[in-house]
Formats: sequence, C-alpha cells, structure tokens
Amino acid sequence: MKKPLVFGIVLVLIVLALVGYFASRRINQSAGEETLEKMIEAQTGAKVDIKSGSNGQDITIKTEDGQTQYSAGGDVKFPDGFPQQLVLVNDAKLMMASSSETGSSVTYLTNSDQTSVFNNYVSDLPGLGWKIVMQVNAGEGKMLNISKDGEAAYITIGDNDSKDKSAKTMVNIVWAKEE
Repeated sequence: MKKPLVFGIVLVLIVLALVGYFASRRINQSAGEETLEKMIEAQTGAKVDIKSGSNGQDITIKTEDGQTQYSAGGDVKFPDGFPQQLVLVNDAKLMMASSSETGSSVTYLTNSDQTSVFNNYVSDLPGLGWKIVMQVNAGEGKMLNISKDGEAAYITIGDNDSKDKSAKTMVNIVWAKEE
C-alpha cells in the first residue's frame, strides 16, 4: 500500500515542479517585456508593445509608427523581401534578423576571413547589378554601401565577437528601399 502512495506523492510533486517552472518562465518573460517596453517608451516617447515568441528569441515591437520584428538564435529565417543574393558565402550561419516597414537586416557568421568576404562582395556585387557607392577597408573592419534599382544596403564585416565561436567572421547587412 505504501508504494502506490509514495509513487502518487512523487508524481504530484514532479507535476507541481514542472507547472511552477513553466509558470515562472512565462511570468519572468512577461515582466521582462514590460520592463523593456517602459525603457523604450522612456527613450522614444512612443507607446510600445512587445510580444515575445514562445522560444523567447522572437520579439515583435509595435508602436504608432509601425511594427518591427526581431529574431535571434538557432531558428532564424530571412525577413520577407530581403535580397538573399547579398549573402555571398556558402557557409553562412544566420544569427539574427529584423524587419520593419522600411527595411530589414540580417547578421550571419562565416568561417571565411574578413578579407575574403570583403573581396567577394567587391568583385561579385557589380555582376549582380549592385553599384558600390562606398567601400572602407580598415583592416580590423570593413564596410560597403551599395545601391540597386531604388534599394540600398550597408554591409559591415568584422571579427566574430559573439558567444558562438564556431566561425571567424561576422557580417551584418542592413537593407532598405530608398524613398
């Protein structure tokens, strides 16, 4: 008789622990969203509404001016309309993406070194119809400003300073349609 009773008590304790764990995660996520909303509102003066995805890595920020979506982590996808031809390496590991009504950005990691990535952009972009407006090769970091048919992009290339040390170089691309 004691075994079923002990088993039942243990089972109830496990269920309570799991419910408590998931409830506390949701409460902490909600509290974090509220804190971030207040911080952004204080800085911008705009009303902000933040909603995190179930994985905590997808965030949507809504203001009177529009909506911005951020995604980071292991399951990042390209924003709608983003010209994927701007990612010129085969081993790109997408780390972060954001989008709004005015444009989008992506950050990816690659094992290629900065110079190789920069040289690929400089040599390949004109063949893809992009005009190089400005290029900066500052050794420790590189930048390109490009345009094409009413679109503009800013590409920055630098060392990978993220927690993910699986790659040498980090590339950030900010893209928008010109007005």
